[in-house]
Amino acid sequence: MNYIKNDLKDLRKEIKRVREISKTDESQDKRSEAQCSLVSLKWEFRRKHIFYCLLRGKSYLQIESKVHDGNEVSITDIKTYTKLYEGLSFDEISKEQLKGLNKW
Repeated sequence: MNYIKNDLKDLRKEIKRVREISKTDESQDKRSEAQCSLVSLKWEFRRKHIFYCLLRGKSYLQIESKVHDGNEVSITDIKTYTKLYEGLSFDEISKEQLKGLNKW
């Protein structure tokens, strides 16, 4: 599971780097490109973080107690990471932990 944690650290560093570009770059094109990239990096970080916490035994409601409408994470999003990380199974996550996740 350390490789997931390392991936999260790398993503966090990349988010910091891209955020800096989006704030300081002179070129409007580079700033808007950085902002689009930032959204996608944040999306990926959030889902990987939820996956990591679920594997460590946290319930979804412990990880995210409040979520804005339209910003929910689905089980499908989480299952995609079990395919990325060999040796990890979605079956390791109990149904009790998944309460609050959308099923689509």
